[in-house]
Amino acid sequence: EEKPQPSELHSQPEDNRDSADVSDGNWEGSIEAPSCSDSVRINKDPVADKVCQESKKLHSCSECGKTFKLKWDLLRHRRIHTGEKPYSCSVCNASFTWKHILVQHMRTHKTPFSCSVCGQSFKSRSHLTVHMGGHTGKKPHSCSFCEATFKNKFTLTEHIRTHTGEKPYSSEHMRTHSGEKPHRCSICDKAFTLKTSLIKHVKVHSEERPFRCSVCNAAFKYKSNLTKHARSHTGEKPFCCSLCGQSFSYSSYLIVHMRGHTGEKPFSCSVCDKAFTLKTNLIKHVKVHSEERPFRCSVCDAAFKCKSNLTKHARSHTGEKPFSCSVCEQSFRYSSNLTIHMRGHTGEKPFSCSVCEATFNRKLRLMRHMRTHTRQSC
Repeated sequence: EEKPQPSELHSQPEDNRDSADVSDGNWEGSIEAPSCSDSVRINKDPVADKVCQESKKLHSCSECGKTFKLKWDLLRHRRIHTGEKPYSCSVCNASFTWKHILVQHMRTHKTPFSCSVCGQSFKSRSHLTVHMGGHTGKKPHSCSFCEATFKNKFTLTEHIRTHTGEKPYSSEHMRTHSGEKPHRCSICDKAFTLKTSLIKHVKVHSEERPFRCSVCNAAFKYKSNLTKHARSHTGEKPFCCSLCGQSFSYSSYLIVHMRGHTGEKPFSCSVCDKAFTLKTNLIKHVKVHSEERPFRCSVCDAAFKCKSNLTKHARSHTGEKPFSCSVCEQSFRYSSNLTIHMRGHTGEKPFSCSVCEATFNRKLRLMRHMRTHTRQSC
């Protein structure tokens, strides 16, 4: 009986043939190869042998040695080494290495998931689900240690660590010492220690301002900025000084205020070691060590190191007095003069003598008074 030829064993209907030709030695593993346990192995078909060998061949990266079953996976992997970013955003022209990262990025330009209660929109369904818990009060995630319940799984995970003592972020903390910044912006190449910082930074490159004030229609890139802005309408001052009870709209204001109590001056001049409470004051001070005076008066040609000094000087020509007393309506050229004037109405005397505890509304008067103690000691 005549045996069939090997080519007949592999023959298949014309409409079922794959476009890849495995007999020419260019097999890339893009289609499923016949198993080596098939009958073709028994008949020692040389074509089938070649298919089996090629299907087992791993594609190796010449840079790092990592291997892949499919050549396409190797080509995708090589983008890590070459920096190739073939996927571009049609809105802001940002480019990405992987398609799924582009898909995620595109969500920053739209918020398709809307809350049916308050109308707020979200980039993902999971974020909307978490948000809806704020309306329903539903807390489906329960702690197995103390039965506390939470709206989202992330908060539960954080809570459980109070029971287990787990501290998973030690590596992130160490980056503050090592200076390592593994999270890099694909647009401007700026690097960050934390991934959350990178996510926040990326919004700088977008003109989208999805968070809008319901009172004045001002728009913001970050929800936190909208929350802060809203206090300008409500007058809310949630940050309270534990020493004097004074309240502030922003935590940064409270931090600066507390330095008045503690005497902390964290910003030091590298030239003369003088220290300041505010960074802006240090920047202004550094100009003292420079002879440069770039701000020049257009009337008398006087020059100044700081723009604010030029602005104050200009009032000597214009006669402008923009600072008015709310009690007697007297006006002043400088805010410092108004501050001193107001003490006459309030009776405030913030400058105290360290010898006899006499108080004064001006520092100059305290200095004059101190001389009376100097003369007495002589």
